[in-house]
Amino acid sequence: MKKRSGIAIVISSLVLVLVAFLAFVYFVLFDSFTLVSDISFNQVYSSYLMKDRLHYAAKGLRLRVKTLDETCFYDKESFISELSRIKGDYVLLSPLPSWYACQNEVNVSNLLPGSVVLGIGAESAVGYFDCLLVSDERAGWVEAGKAMAAETSSMSQNIGLVYDPDSIDYASDIIGCFRENRVSVFNRDGSSRLFASTTLDAMNKQGIVLALCPYATSFNSFFNSDSTVSWVVDYRLASVVPSGNLYGVVRPDLSLVLELAKATQKGQLSMNSLGYCYEKK
Repeated sequence: MKKRSGIAIVISSLVLVLVAFLAFVYFVLFDSFTLVSDISFNQVYSSYLMKDRLHYAAKGLRLRVKTLDETCFYDKESFISELSRIKGDYVLLSPLPSWYACQNEVNVSNLLPGSVVLGIGAESAVGYFDCLLVSDERAGWVEAGKAMAAETSSMSQNIGLVYDPDSIDYASDIIGCFRENRVSVFNRDGSSRLFASTTLDAMNKQGIVLALCPYATSFNSFFNSDSTVSWVVDYRLASVVPSGNLYGVVRPDLSLVLELAKATQKGQLSMNSLGYCYEKK
């Protein structure tokens, strides 16, 4: 018994030493990649955080998340003060702080001289970051469309596509992923308050059980009553979909940002595309 206890103690000690060594490597030796997030983005992104943290760790980087308080977006000086405290070899600003920096002409690259800074926004934001990432949502929705087409090839029912035509210009690319006449399109005509109820009624009549929605105004209205429809949605809409109705999401592929960050030179002021990916729930 004493011999077995001794072996167990040795093994436990070795495990503790290994854990301590790995923790030292992760927290001290790894370069850091800091995601600067607003509260809303953090709530949406938190469910993907562990997956991306492990991906970054496999590449020798420690992923950290800094969530800015809402008050930072009411006062430029507060925003600058809070942002200037950010540390990291690489820093990525989520869409809202990237937009705020652009609107208030805050050069984040100059504000963080020790970091390679990346922002997410429109092309007009070039010049405020070392690298501006312009979202390519189309790529993620084409990926989702192809995945749905393959998974539903034996279904007799159509797939629903719900969107605001003023906000989405790639609907035809999604439809093109499916066989002809396999997609029932529902787009908002003006500001109709009955859009959600009439769309759900039409889906019910057609027997549609799976729908894709890149974006729709007042999307939460689709869930004022129970529904059997499962949804693939933009990641920003996922929080309003009941868990039993959420089939998948299309979200920014932050794993791609790592390679873009490493290829960026400080002060380069470049621009790249930020791809989106489909993730089944």
